[in-house]
Amino acid sequence: NASCYNFVRPKLGCYYVGWQKADKIKQNIFENECQKIIENYKIDITKKTILYAPSWEWDNRQIEMIEACKGLNINLIIKHAPWNPQTYPEQVKIINEMKERSEGIENVYILDPTISIFNVINISDALISEESSTLYEAMMLDKPVIAVSDWLIPDTTPPRLPDFPYDFAIHIKKSEIRSTIEKLLNDNDYKERIISYRKENYPNIGNASKQVFDILDSIIERKKTPIKKIDVLPLIKIPKKYKKSIKERKKLLRKKYIKENLIRNSIILSFLYKIFKKIKNKVYKK
Repeated sequence: NASCYNFVRPKLGCYYVGWQKADKIKQNIFENECQKIIENYKIDITKKTILYAPSWEWDNRQIEMIEACKGLNINLIIKHAPWNPQTYPEQVKIINEMKERSEGIENVYILDPTISIFNVINISDALISEESSTLYEAMMLDKPVIAVSDWLIPDTTPPRLPDFPYDFAIHIKKSEIRSTIEKLLNDNDYKERIISYRKENYPNIGNASKQVFDILDSIIERKKTPIKKIDVLPLIKIPKKYKKSIKERKKLLRKKYIKENLIRNSIILSFLYKIFKKIKNKVYKK
């Protein structure tokens, strides 16, 4: 009932409960965790703090950030994602190189990647990134966000431009970082807009997980759910491209079912299937 296409509607309805990940910011331990970061890294809380939290580190942008903040009398916190060195060795190598080049610079704090991003956002005054989900998370904590539109993303060859088309962020070029930070830290109107956007898009912060389980319990016990379903949207005709996609998916699911449930449970069918695969591979090689 949250879609105008019948084939994607859940059977029991769709409920507007919020994002469970954000519940931690209302827990008693949250502020204590944030204070520990300030103490462990000796962060000067008398200064405004900018958080640099990109989706990818690339093309010396960490050094660009440090240069842009020089002389502004602010803290710059750098927090990367906890990349797996086995899966992303090149990204980990680049981050380590940037760390070596950035260590010891006054008012620059390079944090352990495994620290919760919510905790780091909470001790910051604004966040800068390109298309990272940290932009949404900062907005949930009423923090202004800056999205740099010409910081390249190296997950394709050649690297692509970021994709973050949301109006709650301030979209700038990298040449505008310094001037934007200077203006933003004194812009109370923008702060009000961020709070308004958060209220509209992220309800029940601190209570979302409980509401999810309350709904599940109600459904299991066949009772009335504690909150209403999202209003049913009028159905519209399914476009041809979607119909084709649905047919292909059903076909794949049938093949998967046959393979996993029929062939594997039958010695004869399993033997015949292996012969068929060998013949098929030989034909393709020819």
